[in-house]
Amino acid sequence: DSIIVDAFLVDSSPSHLNTKEFYELIRNKLTQNGIVVLNSFGFVDPVSMTTKSIFKTLKSVFTQVRVYSINNANVFFVASNSQLITDRSKYNIENVPDEIKSDLISLLNSETELDLSSGILLTDSFNPIDSLDIEQRERVRRMALSSSSR
Repeated sequence: DSIIVDAFLVDSSPSHLNTKEFYELIRNKLTQNGIVVLNSFGFVDPVSMTTKSIFKTLKSVFTQVRVYSINNANVFFVASNSQLITDRSKYNIENVPDEIKSDLISLLNSETELDLSSGILLTDSFNPIDSLDIEQRERVRRMALSSSSR
């Protein structure tokens, strides 16, 4: 019913887990109404090329892709070929533990619209994400350094 991808190297996601072929493999493992949740380094303000490219690649495989981010450096993508993720009024958060419920509501309210006209379709044979996200990696490192020095 769901597949969660939460894989990181030091300051980036493994590039081979961001390709059209990988997302097709995931899609083929999902049930009819299944969803994939992908946690990635990225930015939505301003939108990084990595975020745009992952979105574009997911949209090439899934009919529904939602993008969420409540803090800098983490972007959550929720993708499916089901209409279930389209109607947020059907989300049942009744059984979500109280200590994380407000964070979940904030995350759901952080949905970001992205434009498919930019970004690069990432494939096994063409995946320049490691060079695309140099600025993003630098931002992540600077954020980590500034928070560790406090």
